[in-house]
Amino acid sequence: MNILDENIDAVAREHLRSLKVHFRHIGSDIGQSGMKDLNDVIPLLHNLRDPTFFTRDKDFYSRSLVHARYCLIHLDVPRKESRQSIFPIVATQGIPEES
Repeated sequence: MNILDENIDAVAREHLRSLKVHFRHIGSDIGQSGMKDLNDVIPLLHNLRDPTFFTRDKDFYSRSLVHARYCLIHLDVPRKESRQSIFPIVATQGIPEES
């Protein structure tokens, strides 16, 4: 399940929808608007099945947050480039590695 943080803008979300990428957006599809990052989002991820969380928030770029129950992807790109950064990652999900 792809989860987009509130800081992933509407243009990026619409672009992903146009490409038929399934996701949930924090604040509108899942969770609540204004969720505190580490105190609210991490417990939410623990309760989801195989979540991949995309964010531009640098607070999530921490080795201490590594966990087997979720995937955190910190997008260290300008806001306008978020959509180009998310699609290649999502497009490879579920594709087995070549031996």
